Amino acid sequence: MKAFAKLILALCVVTLWPLAAEFGVPGSSVSAADEEKETKTRRTPSITEATYKKLSEAQAFMDLKDYAGAKAVIDDTINSRLKRMNGNEVAQVYNML
Repeated sequence: MKAFAKLILALCVVTLWPLAAEFGVPGSSVSAADEEKETKTRRTPSITEATYKKLSEAQAFMDLKDYAGAKAVIDDTINSRLKRMNGNEVAQVYNML
């Protein structure tokens, strides 16, 4: 019987804890500093369509086991677009290389 009572108490605490902040129970609400930590996320720049097409072209060569052709596409991409690419694109190109 004691185990059942403990189980009921635990279920009540778990289900009612989110409401405790509204009644001013200390320690039940998230502080503003914790909320700020959660909202700060680092955004990764996306890959442009031109870079994606070049990577897809190189991948097609690699699927055909034409590694020289794939390397040529990647080298051409590096030589022609490197200064215009963002950090994510550069990483993806060098990763494929």
